[in-house]
Amino acid sequence: NVISLVGKKPAEIKELISSASKGSVFLVDLSLVKMLQSREKNDEKLIEDYLDAIANGAKFPPGSVVFDPESGILYLVDGIHRAVAHDKAGKEGFTVTIRTGTEAEALLAAGGSNPTHGNKRTAKDKEHARVPVPRHPVLCRSRNNCIAQAAQVRRP
Repeated sequence: NVISLVGKKPAEIKELISSASKGSVFLVDLSLVKMLQSREKNDEKLIEDYLDAIANGAKFPPGSVVFDPESGILYLVDGIHRAVAHDKAGKEGFTVTIRTGTEAEALLAAGGSNPTHGNKRTAKDKEHARVPVPRHPVLCRSRNNCIAQAAQVRRP
């Protein structure tokens, strides 16, 4: 059972997320989320492949979102290529799982996405995943080992 957040106001979204059972799947659209891209750039070829798959009826696993109840922001931390493909295909939205957390936790989750699955990360992608973490006001106190571990890369 998918819970739709499309067209909902922030207070409604907060209520739906807080009352949902653990592991619930939600329908969101790109206008609802702030994308935290852990890659250097989107892979347009992969998005085109996903568009073809969507046109042929393929179903994709849900993306991952971190919801910050303090700010009301939904951070898309995994599944950006799938989200963009669904948006380009004119779909109402795409499915995600949502967990509660802070912006800092969302940055850590985004930096660590796709280490062993999905589109293989390039060396530039890994470097890009590492960059936002030390610039964050809360996370900047972390040492290199913590940053590398969060981004799931080797320490520089």
